[in-house]
Amino acid sequence: VSKIYRVFFINRYYKKTYRYLMPVFKDIPVRELSPAMIIESIKEFKLTIKTIRNALIPLRAVIDIALIDEIISKNPLDNIILSKLVNKE
Repeated sequence: VSKIYRVFFINRYYKKTYRYLMPVFKDIPVRELSPAMIIESIKEFKLTIKTIRNALIPLRAVIDIALIDEIISKNPLDNIILSKLVNKE
């Protein structure tokens, strides 16, 4: 992977993480995340589905690591269907 691509990737998701995810999830341990908590936050974002998907990429990565490390046994994002949560305006 080229250095330019890595810098682009880091900058893009760093901004999304700190703009959308950190205010909501920064003090919540990954083992305490629930689908209901994530759904409630998604509904408050007032963003397009594409932007929400992009914002959730870092959270998915953290959850994937927690699954691999056996900190959690189930992914709280698995059964969340964004198209049912986001208004198509």
